[in-house]
Amino acid sequence: MIVTPGQLDRFAEFYHQLAHMLQAGLPLPKAIKTLRDAAGSASFRKPLTRALYYLDQGESLSTALAATGRWLPGFDSALLAAGEQSGRIDECCLILSDYYRERSQLAREMLQDLGWPLLTLFVAFVVFPPGALVRVVTEGDLRGFLLPKLTQLAVVAGVLLGLFYLGQGRRAEWWRSFLELAFHRVPVVGKARQAVALSRTTLALSALLNAGVNVVAAWELATDASGSPRLRRAIARARRDIEGGATPGEAIAATRAFPETFVSMYCTGEVSGQLDQQLEYLLKTYRHQAHRLLKTLAMWLPRIIYLIILVLLAFAIVNFWVGYYGNLLSNF
Repeated sequence: MIVTPGQLDRFAEFYHQLAHMLQAGLPLPKAIKTLRDAAGSASFRKPLTRALYYLDQGESLSTALAATGRWLPGFDSALLAAGEQSGRIDECCLILSDYYRERSQLAREMLQDLGWPLLTLFVAFVVFPPGALVRVVTEGDLRGFLLPKLTQLAVVAGVLLGLFYLGQGRRAEWWRSFLELAFHRVPVVGKARQAVALSRTTLALSALLNAGVNVVAAWELATDASGSPRLRRAIARARRDIEGGATPGEAIAATRAFPETFVSMYCTGEVSGQLDQQLEYLLKTYRHQAHRLLKTLAMWLPRIIYLIILVLLAFAIVNFWVGYYGNLLSNF
């Protein structure tokens, strides 16, 4: 349910090794078998075994990957299918390896920055209210101390697990649309999510068009890979305009779902016949923007949480002493 930096590292290493094996001339089934045998995690061995079975039957890579169920995200599947059609699977694997390595590094930095605030929060959770801790020492009321704490932990854990579950990319479209709209209004977070979605769209679109995929199908697959319900709905509307005679550039401009810069450069590439160069520029632009915003988020989110914790601690301490001295004064 929760994607950890270790899982992201395993995907990065998997794609890195697969790319180099293919570049060395190993057949795809042989490369997959080697990686399957070397996999230390059942989460990789089982889907790779299933994919290998279909590859041995002469099926394509996209068919074999589809048989693994939900093991691979749509982004990965779209890129690998495009690489298969264009004969550039190794290049797509290297792109995916870099992508997962960057995600893993950002996740580790954020977790490291969150360590001290979370430790402070745990200590505050154990200590407050101080009266319960005092009763453990003076009266031995360990049950009265632990039971409320465990109940509170269970509630918090349930809420967090529920949020992680609902926040996954495989949940209902209406919920994902709601989350996208909600996060869009959050400073930094909204722009970071948009930059990530646009960089993934551009990356997949470039690979699919180079593979010779029809432009309408390429756009649909690329927005599927983006993880953005808003972009998928926009392309569904744009498809009707394209079928009515509009160019893809005119159709996506009419949706107003894409930034002006994106639309302008896409239309320029479409008219000039240099769409590959424009998509490459857009990919670098949005990848850099996403990385910068995510780094900013990883730096400031722990600080904001730490500040909130300090404010709550200060409030709890002041509230305790006010109550303590209020009881003393009431006895006089």
